[in-house]
Amino acid sequence: MRLTSIGLKNFRCLVDTPSITFRPLTILVGPNSSGKTSLIEWLLALSQTVKSRTVEIPLLTEGPLVQLGPFADYVSFHERGRKLEFSMSIDYKEIPEYLDDIVIGGVEVSLPPGQGTISTRATLGYNQKRRQLYVMKAEFRIPLSDGEAALATVVRKSPGNFRLSTKFGAVSWDCDDCRPMNCFSAQPVFRDIQDRRDNDGWDKLLFWIWQSAQTALGNVIHLGPLREEPKRYYVSSGESPPDVGPRGESAVPIMWLERHKPKDSRTGLLEWVDRWLRALYMADGIDLKSIGGGAYSFMVKDPHFETWANLADVGFGVSQALPLLIQTFYAPEDSIVVIEQPEIHLHPRAQVAMADVLIQASNTKTLIIETHSEHILARIRRRVAEKKIDLSDIGIYYFSPQPEGAEAREILINDLGQFKPETFPEGFFAEDLEEALEHSR
Repeated sequence: MRLTSIGLKNFRCLVDTPSITFRPLTILVGPNSSGKTSLIEWLLALSQTVKSRTVEIPLLTEGPLVQLGPFADYVSFHERGRKLEFSMSIDYKEIPEYLDDIVIGGVEVSLPPGQGTISTRATLGYNQKRRQLYVMKAEFRIPLSDGEAALATVVRKSPGNFRLSTKFGAVSWDCDDCRPMNCFSAQPVFRDIQDRRDNDGWDKLLFWIWQSAQTALGNVIHLGPLREEPKRYYVSSGESPPDVGPRGESAVPIMWLERHKPKDSRTGLLEWVDRWLRALYMADGIDLKSIGGGAYSFMVKDPHFETWANLADVGFGVSQALPLLIQTFYAPEDSIVVIEQPEIHLHPRAQVAMADVLIQASNTKTLIIETHSEHILARIRRRVAEKKIDLSDIGIYYFSPQPEGAEAREILINDLGQFKPETFPEGFFAEDLEEALEHSR
């Protein structure tokens, strides 16, 4: 399962954002406060929602990944009467066995055995008295093998009362009692045994939609723009972190655990980090040294002076780049890795090398990168021209603030890595040109 697109309305400055396609390497650029972080926060909110044990909550706005605050803080223009709307598409590569033989309206149907796309769309309202979000309407579309599509719509009739309407070709079925599962699916309540026999397929399809959302959104990993400062020493807890953490706080502990695995079960993480720190011109070697009592230090060999130094005593860029290097390797395949400002505290020469890290990592993961670095974009465009990354694997979106709400538009490049003029937005990295023109006067 892979999340391939999201559309969003009335969330912060994203008043009406059309579908944004997530390719293996998706780059978000634009000025500050233009909507890039808002899109990331929405993605994190969806992720923590599918991980929640409470399916009655349509959207978990206060959780371990992101805290959005009260509704008035995140609805567009702080207008509580607005409705949140979003859409998303999920690609699948295989069908679970329980969908091999399903019945819809008394008719046996099957799903295409190869790739396909599930799409959902939901509208959320806000009850000001109860201060709660609720599902107003949710629509789900599942492709079937004969070219038709199974369509299911959940509509709120009154508080706690929802109606499910389904359609498959000329066959339709309505359920006057259903329960939304967050904003990702619904669970029908059948009238009797015969009703279940005739429409059991809908129950299975809707469960599969829920399962697909959990898989596609449950593996979102976020590395924020502010990394933790390096420590002189670390203390081993013996626990295996699921990721480096939003501030990269678990980066070195992950390496320590890798170092102490049996050689035949190591993943190659240490070699990956060593290789890329060299490519970034930051180190000529790395080492993890025990200092007793469960404590250890991370050592770096200075590439200029050929001397070993503690991580706390070398340039700040090493500790800022380290979590990114570890996360891009450590994250499971098919996960969504969101990284903000990969260029932070990096020299331009290191920034272009960092682009190569992102390109290689995108072979097995979806990377969503928020950046202000022209150098990273320049290296990616160069690699396109060199045929080292496929043009179809890159998406570049430019966010710009507007009085009526932020605008997000895709910037296209050709197979030579050149920007297509018709999609080149005004103000896109224009500072160098403006400064040069003023300097020449």
